[in-house]
Amino acid sequence: MTARDGQHEITTTHVGAAIDRVIGGPERKSRVMSDHEQRVIAYHESGHALVGHLHEHTDPVHKVSIVSRGRALGWTMTLPERDKYLNSRSELRSELAMLLGGRTAEEIVFGDPTTGATDDIARVSKLARQMVTRFGMSEKLGPQAFGRENDDVFVGKEVGQGSGMSDVVADVIDDEVRDLIGVAHREAYEILNHHRDTLDALAAALLEHETLDEHQLCEILGEAGTWDSDPPRAVQSSSPLAREPFVMGEYRSQERPSADS
Repeated sequence: MTARDGQHEITTTHVGAAIDRVIGGPERKSRVMSDHEQRVIAYHESGHALVGHLHEHTDPVHKVSIVSRGRALGWTMTLPERDKYLNSRSELRSELAMLLGGRTAEEIVFGDPTTGATDDIARVSKLARQMVTRFGMSEKLGPQAFGRENDDVFVGKEVGQGSGMSDVVADVIDDEVRDLIGVAHREAYEILNHHRDTLDALAAALLEHETLDEHQLCEILGEAGTWDSDPPRAVQSSSPLAREPFVMGEYRSQERPSADS
């Protein structure tokens, strides 16, 4: 990155650009979007950042960008403050809310969510089901594991071998997953609706600068104050899910399938 910039010394700016490239892929400067699409992406990523900042157990928001990289049209990066090898139920519930922050921001601002939240929804659905079926974090089902952890995903596999659970238990699992996602969605909506001014300011800054680092984020998010949830917080519980730095809520472009796919 330093050589391409025609410089002779590696700076923190070059290191940051290299990290962004490794995590998100090369910049797609050739991708041209309309002003409306740019606004949607800016609000989407602002929703992730604001929910992540105000929810109780999320990692600090490190960077937000609407610069297109790879298939991602925008991304929000969170970094843990220390190495972690266990996650509590409260932390996972906060992660669900943050993942839904982008889609919820689209609903509040535009009233018409887009396909850009596809990756977020897939991750939310997977994490919520893991909490119920693998991590024993369901209040109704308790500390039990259901299904097979290492099953391959093939059409008809479960039909041929059986899912290892009754229809009644499967219905309870679906209800618990739906409840987890529903609560996370309501919390994200409450945060963004209550702090709409901050959401607007964050989106405007993204449209102006395209990428916001932690110092710029602190200036904007520092005025958001706090958020107190009305429902009681879930009891903390350990889970065998290692936590690493990752990109949260990539706003992905959708490739239309061909006629014969």
